[in-house]
Amino acid sequence: KNYSEVSRYWSPLPDGKPATWLDEDALERFPALMKRSIGNYLQLGKAAIYLSGGLDSGSVSRFASEYANEHHHPSPHAFSLVFDDPEANEERIQRGVAEGLGIPHTIVPINLTTDPVQAFFDSLDLNGTWPQPLASTFRSVYLSLGKRVKAAGNEVVLTGDGGDEW
Repeated sequence: KNYSEVSRYWSPLPDGKPATWLDEDALERFPALMKRSIGNYLQLGKAAIYLSGGLDSGSVSRFASEYANEHHHPSPHAFSLVFDDPEANEERIQRGVAEGLGIPHTIVPINLTTDPVQAFFDSLDLNGTWPQPLASTFRSVYLSLGKRVKAAGNEVVLTGDGGDEW
């Protein structure tokens, strides 16, 4: 007997129906609210951004860059992990976002942060210390990257955690 089944259990929009949780007013206010929210963190100190090649961290980078320019804060510094595997390598996109926004950018090959197999086991260990399961087995790699971010003098790290899953 086959006990596995693949099915969609959730969608941000119901099939064939318009979004009822978002009206024009909320959509109009979103950019200003997002920028203000990110600005609250930029006021805490020198900021870094974990910049992947995804929509989430790219959006955070844009709003953070705009806020910094408008309020005369230092530009946030982007830090990107780069994978050896061409299928997972987003370096071209990462560089393009940082260059387009005019923000400093540091590329870190993933093999300089940790061994990928060890990262998996480190993440298993972290799961035992966090109140909920980790969303990513690469969390330990980002903790290692965080040490580089801190050593570069940054006090705040912005991420787009979770946005790509949408």
